[in-house]
Amino acid sequence: MNRDCGAPERVSRRSIAGGINAGVLMIVAAAALVVVLAAWFIPKHNQPALVTEPAPAINQTAAEPQVVSPSQVSQDEPPAETKRTTLKPRVSSVPAAEVNPSSPPRPEPSPMTRQLVTSLSQLDVGHGPITAEQAGAWKQTLQQLADQKGAAIPAIREFLEKNLDINFDAEGDRKMMGASSLRLALLDTMQKIGGPEAMEVSLQMMQTTADPVEIAALARYLEQADPGRYRDTAVNAAREALNLASSGQWDGRDISPLLEVLKQYGGPSAAQDLQKLGKTWFDYAPMVLAALPDGAGVPALIQWARSPEASAMSGNDIYLRMLAQTSAQYTEAFDTLVEQAAANRIPASAWPGIAAAIGGSTLELANPALESVSPLAPRSETRKYHIASGNQNFLDLPPPDDMSADLIAARLKYVDRLLASTSNPGAVQALQNTRAALLARSR
Repeated sequence: MNRDCGAPERVSRRSIAGGINAGVLMIVAAAALVVVLAAWFIPKHNQPALVTEPAPAINQTAAEPQVVSPSQVSQDEPPAETKRTTLKPRVSSVPAAEVNPSSPPRPEPSPMTRQLVTSLSQLDVGHGPITAEQAGAWKQTLQQLADQKGAAIPAIREFLEKNLDINFDAEGDRKMMGASSLRLALLDTMQKIGGPEAMEVSLQMMQTTADPVEIAALARYLEQADPGRYRDTAVNAAREALNLASSGQWDGRDISPLLEVLKQYGGPSAAQDLQKLGKTWFDYAPMVLAALPDGAGVPALIQWARSPEASAMSGNDIYLRMLAQTSAQYTEAFDTLVEQAAANRIPASAWPGIAAAIGGSTLELANPALESVSPLAPRSETRKYHIASGNQNFLDLPPPDDMSADLIAARLKYVDRLLASTSNPGAVQALQNTRAALLARSR
């Protein structure tokens, strides 16, 4: 009887216990879910916010000095007027090479090489000319970096990717430092080291930099390392930088190195590129057109001279002078000049330049990046011009002393033909002066 009465009681306790256990499990599960949801939705204040810029490829330790990004300010930064970022990186139309998953990771700079580059970037400038002591210490550090050979390239790449620079704008500073900027000194050091990694970094910089001098320096190095292979890459970089300059997103840097890249590597299509630039760089465009290999720019000069609107457009005088400058090599250029003179379509303001060019004077870029400066540049007769519009800088060089007797005779014939084609008093006076100068050379 007691057994019969006890059995239901035991069953009831088991049911209650089972219910309690199930309830506990549900409470635990709910609590766990709350914890998970809280961890998901509640902001983590102890973690950095996500940034749109990629993180540096190399993590620096707390013991190593850091080169700060352009958006940061540090007491170690040189004054803003002498240390600044480069132009915003150019967006290249050429797709970057795909990364091979099986390729080894980029090597990390050693603490020593990173410290050497950081030391170079912390040169204290902006307080007057750089001293001999500063220059000596800086160049010694640069040599120490070069002595690391291939091990130096990861540290150089790391700095170049930061888009920071120190510019040595004063001519005395450039001569003392042996470079016009820190970035160019590092590029030169890397290129002297050479090797596959130096080529890789050079190509990477070519696809991103918008600095004209850097593009020209990289083009020269790549051409020397593998002639002909990277000419299209260099021309594409020059075109994209020129498009950026034409768009108004420019800081006024001299574009002449980009024009040199087009002249050296652009081929027949370079003339079309230069014609598009004539409205803004109305002095540079005709000068480089006249210098294109094989007379590729002469048809564009002739087209300009024959245009009905040419006389009212900026740069008309210099286009006509460039026709005169190329006359000794290309008869079609001189014939067009005579044609325009006979039609009285040459303004009086253009005749002094035309006469000077017929006599052997030349206009050349003042700061060539791919060629050496003319040996005539230091002569007292050389005049340097700076045109504020477009920051155009060029030299007016005197005739060379070694002009042959045959060339002098040919130039005298050009003068006489022009004299016979015009009665403009200013033209006659300028041409007679040139004639007298040529006769004096022939004696």
